Amino acid sequence: MCPFIQKKHNPEVGSRYADAVMEGDGKVVGFVSYSTQTKFVQLLAVSSQCYSQGYGAELLSYAERQIKLGGGDVVKLCITPKNDKAAAFYRRQGYCSSDTLFIKKI
Repeated sequence: MCPFIQKKHNPEVGSRYADAVMEGDGKVVGFVSYSTQTKFVQLLAVSSQCYSQGYGAELLSYAERQIKLGGGDVVKLCITPKNDKAAAFYRRQGYCSSDTLFIKKI
């Protein structure tokens, strides 16, 4: 698929979050912001032109691997209430939920 570029660490939160950007054909396809310290995926975004092509799953898998390499055994994330599309996506990726909090053992 597309290459990842480790873009930056966010100094505003003491370098707790890392952002990985995915590019294809010289354009940003999506990105994921995650923390190996808190084991939390803060944000996952994919360009609307790239939906349903596996990019979101690949970005999420990348963050999961980084969290696991950082010593994590679980990944947590939250979604907006009533975002059924996102809830279905995370369930397909193996996450369990209670309302808007999703958790996956890795």
